Amino acid sequence: SYVYVSKAMLSMAMNRMKPGSPAIGSVPNFDVKSIMNKLSGLQIITPETEAAAQKLKSETMAIVKNGKYNLMMQTDHGNEKVRIYDQEGKKQSVIVMITEEGKDMTVIVFSGTFTKKDIEGLIK
Repeated sequence: SYVYVSKAMLSMAMNRMKPGSPAIGSVPNFDVKSIMNKLSGLQIITPETEAAAQKLKSETMAIVKNGKYNLMMQTDHGNEKVRIYDQEGKKQSVIVMITEEGKDMTVIVFSGTFTKKDIEGLIK
């Protein structure tokens, strides 16, 4: 499945969030709320089959490697893995988060006008 959330929808969600509430797409030790107002879009990709998951992983890793993304964080705990990559551009910055649990995986792509300092502030 594929979900795209536009800047307008992110702004609406941000306006409806109560102080102290968790951010949309909350991930432990990753404070998305700190850059919500700088995001221009959010994409969430979750493959439905194991074959699709393998293809998505292969294609995502090729994009990360060829796009010169930097590994920000990696955790491996049993069959759970999380990898977060960043790429800071002149006009647009990107964070790619890959989560795997067993045969399941999700790729979340954050796009926006955030800086390296903003990205460093994401990790609690």
